[in-house]
Amino acid sequence: QNLAHLMRDTAQVVDQVQAVKLCKQLNTTIPRLIHYPSTAETVNAAYALARPGELYCDPRHTLVLCERDWGAQEIRKLNVGFKVLSAAEIIDDLLREVRQWARHGF
Repeated sequence: QNLAHLMRDTAQVVDQVQAVKLCKQLNTTIPRLIHYPSTAETVNAAYALARPGELYCDPRHTLVLCERDWGAQEIRKLNVGFKVLSAAEIIDDLLREVRQWARHGF
């Protein structure tokens, strides 16, 4: 819900059923962001879309956002081409920048 609220002006947030309908109508795959409230749900959704023969999801155009680092590691192990981020990596990068700014006196 939070992600849907944040992206309301940027993208249309749809569930898997709606995404498949869109792909059938457009006769092509659509870019996807996979994110659920829990890491386990996100990993399960990515596993489901990584199955061989999945016609309506192109892993090269799919970003999987996990809350926990273990989830991102599990998805990377699939080695199917998903782009993967974890909230831990994002927070680590932001805190690294803050530490650098603090060292420079900002």
